[in-house]
Amino acid sequence: MDGAAAAAAAELREAHRLAGHADRVWALAWNPAGAGPVLASCGGDKTVRIWKRAPDGAWRCSVSRQAPPPPPPVASISRVGAG
Repeated sequence: MDGAAAAAAAELREAHRLAGHADRVWALAWNPAGAGPVLASCGGDKTVRIWKRAPDGAWRCSVSRQAPPPPPPVASISRVGAG
């Protein structure tokens, strides 16, 4: 494959837009197995969304939940190195 053909083959394009998050998406996970493909996304709006493929091929949000707050910091004391 020459350079132009390789560049054309590697071209990225938007296939679907997952509209729903009010802020940027920070992570996306994909599970192709099971009853059908499923996506999970979490974003800066502190929500987690589950997306399922609709019969028309579009992705639809089937579940939206507020993400839990992070755990509080923890301090601990260790006896390692104590005489």
